[in-house]
Amino acid sequence: MNTHGQTSKEYLNYLQLIHAALIIGQLLFAGVAIFLISQGGPLSEDLTDIFQLLAPILVLGGIAGSIFLPKTLLASAKESSDLSGKLQTYRSTSIIKFAILEAPSLVSLVAFLLTGNYFFLGLAAIIVAVFFMNRPTTSTIIYELELNQEETRIIEDKAAVVT
Repeated sequence: MNTHGQTSKEYLNYLQLIHAALIIGQLLFAGVAIFLISQGGPLSEDLTDIFQLLAPILVLGGIAGSIFLPKTLLASAKESSDLSGKLQTYRSTSIIKFAILEAPSLVSLVAFLLTGNYFFLGLAAIIVAVFFMNRPTTSTIIYELELNQEETRIIEDKAAVVT
């Protein structure tokens, strides 16, 4: 997809498409894992102990990382006077944030698939819920980048070219 010469509507749609695709991937994987567990049972219950330690740590780390790392990455963008540069940094940061959230979800789903323990499915559900709460919107972009009035006006104009 061409990411140069995008209107604010196209920019937001692009971010929301990435976000939705990652959620759908997690939900599809969860569905396949549930189906496989219901048909054949767990693959190896011996791994439950290690995953009961590893998965919650990764989930907590993923949630914390998705909160704190973007703040660090966006700090320099907030100081910039170039809206296009700010939005490119925001896009990159959002993708990193989504990856930080998706990794513990996938590990939890693999743990569920291997062990059949629904605790891991619950951990993945928590991450998916956090994912839903991190859906990119115009208002979150304005808030997280601390845009001034002029930049806010431009980004709220769906026909304005922003990148």
